[in-house]
Amino acid sequence: MPDHLDPNTFGFLMPGGARWRGLPDGQSMKTHCPGVLGGSSPPAVELRAAVMAAIELEGSVLLMGERGVGKERIARFIHAGSKAGNLPFEEVDCSRSFEDELEGVLLRLEQGSAGGTCYLSRCEELSLRLQGRLADYLEGSFPIRLLLSSPRNLAAFTRAGLYSRRLFEGLSRSVITVPPLRRRMRDLGSLLDHQACEFEGSPGGREFSPEAFGALATFPWPGNYLQLKAALQGVLRAVKGTVELHDLPAGISGFWVGGAEAAEINRLRDHLGVEAGSPWLSCRLDSEPGAIESPHRNSGS
Repeated sequence: MPDHLDPNTFGFLMPGGARWRGLPDGQSMKTHCPGVLGGSSPPAVELRAAVMAAIELEGSVLLMGERGVGKERIARFIHAGSKAGNLPFEEVDCSRSFEDELEGVLLRLEQGSAGGTCYLSRCEELSLRLQGRLADYLEGSFPIRLLLSSPRNLAAFTRAGLYSRRLFEGLSRSVITVPPLRRRMRDLGSLLDHQACEFEGSPGGREFSPEAFGALATFPWPGNYLQLKAALQGVLRAVKGTVELHDLPAGISGFWVGGAEAAEINRLRDHLGVEAGSPWLSCRLDSEPGAIESPHRNSGS
């Protein structure tokens, strides 16, 4: 592990549940670690281990995960921690670039000798011809480190013939899957505190009322870390003291199921279970967002 990356600067969930104060080393956390890598949940620990391994290996890396999980921040962190950290970092969004523009980028990188890192986001948008060029780079001697990312399942794309098998196999030696925020609610305190430190420019944290924290922890975050960042920055601009439930965007505050509303929600859950005549519906109300599947039904045939 590079000596300038102290694992103790990664965030953790402070005790106390819905209320906490600033991290003891918030400035170090801001300097060395993007907030998306903070936290103490098993997915966060596994993610940090994979990122540190990628830094040490110095090879190409494929970052996979839903939109907004922080793939670009992780790519920059990998570059900064590597031996090429003081060399250029170039980011190219393949979904917003024409093929001739991408061709020019690859040609420039191919001819370059200074080294550095090229980060290609939305790499599933590359043409098969350019994917072949990248596969050639990975199999040969190339002065630029390649980091690629995609919100798609590239294994499925490859099986369908929509992605270069040579390129996918070359990248599959080092794949980092970034988990969605909804699977990391244990890390929410750390992520919120880091965003507050980053936005306000000081290590002092910001307090959230139990109701506000409960709403944030209940919301499914379809936009993941980037959505959390945008929502929190809007709140921090408007609120100077403790963040209350009514300070949150209406779409988020509406997900709070605690306090006075808990009894009504439990009553509704029981009512729906009785009306449906099936325990399945009642149980699925507690399921993780996005994980609901249709029950097997007996067609009678």
